[in-house]
Amino acid sequence: MTERGTALLTRVKVERAAGTTLTLRHDDGTTREIEVGDALLFATGPAPVRDVVPLLEEASIEYELAGDCYRPGDFLSCLRDGMLAALSVDNRFRKEQSEKRVKHG
Repeated sequence: MTERGTALLTRVKVERAAGTTLTLRHDDGTTREIEVGDALLFATGPAPVRDVVPLLEEASIEYELAGDCYRPGDFLSCLRDGMLAALSVDNRFRKEQSEKRVKHG
């Protein structure tokens, strides 16, 4: 993940979504804006928290729910959903890279 410039942020809540920019509020009350970039993955913890979904849909940001946020299950179904979401993102990156090579190559 770090090879792709990925940031891991913890203890933040999505306060606002506009285009590909998210405004995040940290537990200490400070806010910051981040660019989603190529993909956004976030974990809501052990209880499903879906209040960010309307913000993402309004901003036309693609998203995927996994684990209990998608549907209640067990630990293994959560791991499976997370792995499938990660594979989907990885597949998208590979497809985009392949398309770039075809156009420029």
